[in-house]
Amino acid sequence: MSIDTYKKQLWEQAIIEEYANISIADMITEQPSDMNGTCAIYNRSNITNGLQDYDGGDINFEEINTVETKIFFNVAKYFAFQMKDLDKVQAVNGGALMLKTARDMAQAVKDCIDAAVFAEAVAGAEHNIENQALAVEDVYNEIVALGTALDEANVPSAGRFVIARPEFVNMLALDVRVVDNAQVLPNGIVQGMQVNGMQVIKSNLVPEGKVIALNSEAVGYGKQLDELEAIRLEKNFADAIKGLVNFGVKTLRPEAIAVLDYKLA
Repeated sequence: MSIDTYKKQLWEQAIIEEYANISIADMITEQPSDMNGTCAIYNRSNITNGLQDYDGGDINFEEINTVETKIFFNVAKYFAFQMKDLDKVQAVNGGALMLKTARDMAQAVKDCIDAAVFAEAVAGAEHNIENQALAVEDVYNEIVALGTALDEANVPSAGRFVIARPEFVNMLALDVRVVDNAQVLPNGIVQGMQVNGMQVIKSNLVPEGKVIALNSEAVGYGKQLDELEAIRLEKNFADAIKGLVNFGVKTLRPEAIAVLDYKLA
């Protein structure tokens, strides 16, 4: 038993790759322009005049306005686990046990960040709809209403998602207008299930009684896996691995988020 054979790069790669396979946050948010270790940086540009009339005279060249938004990593979470023999965990069945452990860690990180992104979207939403007596026949129409709210705010049609808890998605599955026997992928995507141009995602991390419709430009986030290291626990006669995850979340475009607040009939 020795931590001298600790393969940091393999552990990091395994956790990061597993996270990317299952993360909803990665899928429904826009990636930052840059990250500097303490924050994620988003650069956005806009043209205020847009398309102008041409009368054969001089052309007015507009200055592009660039706005930088920083999302600081203000949340810190750690994981720490021990094992009798690090060498064995890394070697058994070609590293299968190591990958299983990394998968468990990635799932914990994913759950934490997904929940934070969903909570931020609910808090930052500009459009809110209520249905305090939701029945099966209402579910499809409420999603259409969420999409209409985004339409009226001129939110881009591409990159739209609707994220809901299993009880809501399962009710939606009863509607004849959606696909039958849809498969739910590891990242929550309900394959083939789209309503009003929005991809349906199932997650029990969505705040209770809420359905979130958004465009991928609506919320930004950044994360960093720091200080992943192996140590020897002398008092426990065991090896251990610990790691620190820093992240931050922020609403970038409130008008690109619509939320349904519901109670079941």
